[in-house]
Amino acid sequence: MLNIYQEFVRNHQYSLQVLANCKQNRDFDKLLKQYETNAACEGRMLETFLTYPMFQIPRYIITLHELLAHTPHEHVERKSLEFAKSKLEDLSR
Repeated sequence: MLNIYQEFVRNHQYSLQVLANCKQNRDFDKLLKQYETNAACEGRMLETFLTYPMFQIPRYIITLHELLAHTPHEHVERKSLEFAKSKLEDLSR
């Protein structure tokens, strides 16, 4: 799943254009609007859900950096935090 999202991020302008083209199809657009009006979506559109993580990753990296600054080197979770931070940094590139 991560690879699919990485590809979307890498080509997000093109991906959004493809989505816009798909919305030209009445059946697709009708179904998408039906899902977007679901209360769980809280009024957000698919484009918001697709791009939101791109803007959250820097915040997650900063949070992990701050956690690591306060986590002792011998702490059992330190390696997990470092791994998560490195994966997010890779994704952000």
